[in-house]
Amino acid sequence: MNNKQKIQTIRADLLKNGFYKHLNNQEKLSEKFLCEFNLARAKDNPRNIHFNHSWKEIDSYGEDRILLLIELGGTFLKLFKISVKNNRINLLKSKKINFYRKIIYTPEILFSDLKLRLDFFLNHHEQQTIENCIFIFTFPLKQYKRKDGIIDGICTNFAKQHRSKGIVGLAIGENLQKYLNQNGYPLLKIGVTNDSPPSLLAAKKIEIENKEENFDAIINIIVGTGSNIAVGYNLNNNFFISNTEFGLFTSFPQSVYDKRMDKKTTSKGTYLTEKMFSGAWRDEVFKEILKSLIKKKVIDKKLKQKYKISKLDSKGLDELLDKRMIKSHELYPLKFIWQEISKRGGYICGFALANIILELQKDKQDMNFGIIEVGGVIEFSKNFNNTMIQTMNLFIEKNFCSTNAPRKITISLFNPKMQTIYGSTIFDAFLH
Repeated sequence: MNNKQKIQTIRADLLKNGFYKHLNNQEKLSEKFLCEFNLARAKDNPRNIHFNHSWKEIDSYGEDRILLLIELGGTFLKLFKISVKNNRINLLKSKKINFYRKIIYTPEILFSDLKLRLDFFLNHHEQQTIENCIFIFTFPLKQYKRKDGIIDGICTNFAKQHRSKGIVGLAIGENLQKYLNQNGYPLLKIGVTNDSPPSLLAAKKIEIENKEENFDAIINIIVGTGSNIAVGYNLNNNFFISNTEFGLFTSFPQSVYDKRMDKKTTSKGTYLTEKMFSGAWRDEVFKEILKSLIKKKVIDKKLKQKYKISKLDSKGLDELLDKRMIKSHELYPLKFIWQEISKRGGYICGFALANIILELQKDKQDMNFGIIEVGGVIEFSKNFNNTMIQTMNLFIEKNFCSTNAPRKITISLFNPKMQTIYGSTIFDAFLH
């Protein structure tokens, strides 16, 4: 078969195995998705955060201070020392570290490993004197306010690709603070949040720097190692952030390949949406598709061996396949598969964004939405990002045409530099 015939055969195989099921019965899919979304944004959902200020009243970075920011992602640990002075933020120093070991993480191991990295990052004087700290813990949390007024989080899932014992159910900030206070950081007070709220709050940076900008609602979408969507708007005159944990949604239908891949994971049956397109998983979906096609003799297994596909993660496959021009024609069928995975992910996220925007705007005339885009998949996969934006715009336009409603939606997409830093500083100022 030539490449054109191979791609036709691959497309037929993808169709047969349910890869394109998300394109069927859009009305029913919207109903299922919005049911999950509205449950996620319920006022009493412990993942969500309530401010004592309106969005308009959140208008600064807070008082002058030094802030330590710890961000633990699915792969890396990032450390930042920040100075706030005269409502300006200065990044004093930062460090990015490949954090995880192939072990079972207990609270003691996790906290001691974090302390080890902090000891190298901060000098003795800094360790003894820094008080303000925000810990961005990029795993699902139940948020709550401690007796000392600091926002904390109880870990509800530490699975994904890491194993743990004793971390699920743990009050992260309270226990990490106690550990560090007893081991060389006597003044540190630690607030905890997921990564979505700080990224969303970075929209305030845009308003502070551009006085003409005024958002009615903010949406933060993250597609990197994992995936999530957070939504922020005024609720009863106070700002409210719904941290939906979109990656855990079950609305979107799985293909045969997704189901096979899921069975092999330590988090079987969870993160079903996230596993369809996020950086931690999409390479595994690709390998399941490739395995099926090799078995059917559509793809030569020597190609897999030649390019060491088994050893490549999502980043490696991006470097090999997600380029405008690839050196070898034999890679075109593989490039097609990789692009289809990116396009499917972009479609799902664009569909989700459109439905959220239309739901929030349902009872209003005009709304100005700010969308903060975050994560390596969004930033580096043009197929993903272009499909996401096109799908979002198409669904919103289609809805407006069908309803003939005299409404106006303005959408601005941003990926502000240092968004985690700006958002965490605002979180610290108004919730810590």
